[in-house]
Amino acid sequence: MTGGYLFSEGWHYTAAFCLVVLIIILLIKHQNRKSNLDNLNLSMEEMKNRKRDFKVITRLFNYENMEKKDIDIIIDDQTWQDLEMDKVYREMDFTLTTPGEQKLYELLRKPLINAEAIKKRSNVIKFFQENAEDRNKARKILALLGRQTKGDIVEFIYTGKHKYVNKLIFDILALLGPLFLAAIPFIGMNAVLPAIGVFTINMYIHYKINKSINERVLSISYLSSIASSVEGFCKFDNEALKDYRETLLHSKKTCDVILKNSSSIGRVEGLDILADYFNTIFLVQVRAYYKIMNKIEKSKEDLITIYNTIGELDALTAVAMYKNTLSTCAEPVFLKEEKKLIIKNAINPIIIDGVPNTIEIGDKGIILTGSNMSGKSTFLRTIGISAVTAQTLAFVTAEAYEGSIFNIVTSISPKDDLAQGKSYYLGEAEAVLRIIKKVEGKLCCLCIIDEIFRGTNPIERIASSTEILNYIMEHNAICVVATHDLELTELTSHYFEPFYFSENVDDNEGISFDYKIKRGVSPTRNAIKLLKYLGYPEEIIINSQKRLD
Repeated sequence: MTGGYLFSEGWHYTAAFCLVVLIIILLIKHQNRKSNLDNLNLSMEEMKNRKRDFKVITRLFNYENMEKKDIDIIIDDQTWQDLEMDKVYREMDFTLTTPGEQKLYELLRKPLINAEAIKKRSNVIKFFQENAEDRNKARKILALLGRQTKGDIVEFIYTGKHKYVNKLIFDILALLGPLFLAAIPFIGMNAVLPAIGVFTINMYIHYKINKSINERVLSISYLSSIASSVEGFCKFDNEALKDYRETLLHSKKTCDVILKNSSSIGRVEGLDILADYFNTIFLVQVRAYYKIMNKIEKSKEDLITIYNTIGELDALTAVAMYKNTLSTCAEPVFLKEEKKLIIKNAINPIIIDGVPNTIEIGDKGIILTGSNMSGKSTFLRTIGISAVTAQTLAFVTAEAYEGSIFNIVTSISPKDDLAQGKSYYLGEAEAVLRIIKKVEGKLCCLCIIDEIFRGTNPIERIASSTEILNYIMEHNAICVVATHDLELTELTSHYFEPFYFSENVDDNEGISFDYKIKRGVSPTRNAIKLLKYLGYPEEIIINSQKRLD
């Protein structure tokens, strides 16, 4: 009687312990859910200033283009750095998920070359801009998904070679132990040792395999969360999101398979000792892992499609939020045949209170002169950024934009590479060679060059620059170039119109800029005046002026 009572009491304690463990698990899940939803309440400034890991952000772009050697219409690394696109990206990155932040980056690196495709993307962004209720619904789904904090989901679905494993051997091992135990009444202790042996083997397999699959288990767990978010987006029934909905519905069967088979994956060990023993000796997680991995291998294309679709929806809702903050924003108009670019009152999106400028480029390119800090480089970047956002996200920070579809390439800030033995001039020469190769293609090239060949002597610089600029304009290109060599404006006048930025140097007030572009060649020479203002010795100032005279 006492033994039965103690046995009964023991089960009461066990049941209570299991209940506590269950409550802890539910609280952890609730806290994670609450933490993700809290991201919705962050201010836009807090979201913009969050820490970003560009190694993670760039992974999707890198994997998508890893084997596509023939891709020509992308924003290459040099152009991305020249235009300070990391900063532009930060301005509009209000994404809530890992696929979202990665897809936004990829969209900015891959301009569209079809006006209809750009218009289609624009319609989705407009839908999220104008329909706050639907935008908030979408962002709640995305917030629940959140970001992957451990593991590498992109590597998992793109490059992981998941070798097929027949899990029958694990099923047999999981069954053998109970069979031996069940045989004890019939064959006695002869069944005990085999049972212990099987359980020992299973424990070894569990810990051995779990150690090697831990990274993938984390990715499967996040993949399961992505699959859950698909259900929410399939409920959106409107024309703007029709293609996305149909794509996700087509892949929903794959999502159901992932959800069905992932419940035993990624279970936190240590919270329930009895469950841990059960999971170990019956190979629950190992069997579930190989079962789902075999299904994942067969559905890889669907998973890549799902990942990119969810990412794009997150990216475009983020862009919609960003556009709603802009005081100056226009939808681009694309020309079918003309080689032209017109931008009215454009501002650089990463400069607070930037000065707007207007430019029109047609058969002739533009050659800019003016002193350092007068606004030349900022203006070059403004043109480049405008073209990129026009062809990737269907908007520009300007009052109007009208132009051709471009292949965009720049040489603004080439760098030397001492580790590879490259001088600054060699870096410049390689950067400009990229441009020369691009202008020989079928698509009109927008070429932006700042201070061409500044790393070499003036005689050779002017001679080679003249021929290169003429060569570019004789091909399928529009070119904007900045230079300190006023002689270049005369040598390239057949192909380029001169514009300039100016400054004013006052002995008392110093140097000031209006940052406005003007037609013609810079009429001022203020370098020596600036030296005087900075306090250089009078002897240097007087002798410099004499040499100039």
